[in-house]
Amino acid sequence: MFSAETIWNYLLGRIKGSSCTILLLTEDLLTCNKDKIGYIRGDFLRSGWVYNEISASLRDWKDNRINGIVCVVEDTLIQEIANNMNCARTIAESSYIDRIRTKYPLLEILELNKNYIEFINYSTFIKNPTQYVKNAVNKREEQIRTKKYRIIYDPHNR
Repeated sequence: MFSAETIWNYLLGRIKGSSCTILLLTEDLLTCNKDKIGYIRGDFLRSGWVYNEISASLRDWKDNRINGIVCVVEDTLIQEIANNMNCARTIAESSYIDRIRTKYPLLEILELNKNYIEFINYSTFIKNPTQYVKNAVNKREEQIRTKKYRIIYDPHNR
């Protein structure tokens, strides 16, 4: 069995070696697997893996350039949001995130960086994933070049 630090160092190496991170945002992640998106203040390694991976993907530091991020949202989650939130077309356009972002820190990071992150529902993404990855990588390159986006990778220490 590997320690949390060993696993994290492995994951960090994978993040550093990539230019785009794809997050699959599902109902299961928001309900049954909340521990994977949680944040424990002052204890990065005990915080949720998904939260940490997205946070690390948004950092631009020493030997780790920022990653582009595509947030692929499960179609049923989009539909639920649309039904409950005045027919919002995407999670990024919905007040849903505002209401639950403090409960789910990952959603707060997504909301704070919604102009940088590519949001797309699964059924659209799967038809042409290359297009959305290219969009995210283009935003990444623009961010590295011009610092156009105000990136917040740790909303708890702003």
